[in-house]
Amino acid sequence: MLYGQTRTRKRGSAMPDGRMHEAVWKVVEGDPMLGVAVIDLGGRLLYINEAAARAYADRPPAEIIGRRIQDLLPDPALGDEMVENGRRCLEAGRSMELRRVWRGRHHYVTYSPLPTEGDEEDRFLGVVRIGAQPPRDKSDLELKTSFIELGPLKELTPRELEVLALIGQGLRVADIAKLLHRSERTIEKHRESIGRKLDSTDRVELALIARRAGLRMDDASLKRIEVRRKDNSKDSPYST
Repeated sequence: MLYGQTRTRKRGSAMPDGRMHEAVWKVVEGDPMLGVAVIDLGGRLLYINEAAARAYADRPPAEIIGRRIQDLLPDPALGDEMVENGRRCLEAGRSMELRRVWRGRHHYVTYSPLPTEGDEEDRFLGVVRIGAQPPRDKSDLELKTSFIELGPLKELTPRELEVLALIGQGLRVADIAKLLHRSERTIEKHRESIGRKLDSTDRVELALIARRAGLRMDDASLKRIEVRRKDNSKDSPYST
């Protein structure tokens, strides 16, 4: 089932129609690792698929279509940030990207301008690739976020997040101590605390957790917000 309204496309449009159209949208609707939303510059949610609705609002799409994105997120300022990113891509006339840690998973987000007709309000497309990393040639993305949703990592202190991010980069205790200007004993205590909180003392497993989240040192300074979630099933991309 599609949520939101679609319009019949004119001949020559890049959007496929008929059975191919249905096949494309079936993938968009059903892929749990691909979130898609269409939002206008007033913040109104015109379309959202299941993956995006569950990730950001923890509600089914049918319950939130037509509402303002600012009213659905844990912090309305994140909705304002999303709309501003959409405005920037519309003004530039091209797609723009950012990375975000959300519910303990890495999100690679692309904002793209969408065409409008008549007096329709400007709108943009947001595509979230859950678990995907930016291509190597896009390591320095144009858009930035001020927010982080840590999910299972929420009990970690800012310093522990920094240490975990560096573990994910393959650094050893001595290297981390030198980089953070702390003693090796202090870093080892942080690592032990991280292990207790995440129920894992294995260095390789901790590195995998950090990479799964796409953690970077500067993520520790972002504003923390939390989605009140109901979906903890094994099929959820956020299950641990």
